[in-house]
Amino acid sequence: EAHTSYFGTGESFVWKWDSEKEKVKVFRWSQENTMFQLARKRDGIAVGGGSNNAVRLDPDFLNGSSGPSETFMSPQLSSSPNFKCLFCEVWGFTE
Repeated sequence: EAHTSYFGTGESFVWKWDSEKEKVKVFRWSQENTMFQLARKRDGIAVGGGSNNAVRLDPDFLNGSSGPSETFMSPQLSSSPNFKCLFCEVWGFTE
């Protein structure tokens, strides 16, 4: 569903694989802003906000970007700021 503004809750998080420690590093809500998720038909989807999105995918889900996000105080999550999306897996949990 397309939205006109950010939505979601402080239960949101992003993560990055730490190859040196061979484990997942989780970045939880920093409480700096409430820019959890954004979904717009013309803009694609984004997670996190501030000066950058933690993760962003274009509407065609072929191109993406990542940068430091104040929402989660996360670093760039991808190996380069812009990337090609080869696979996209989305999880959702309901009660």
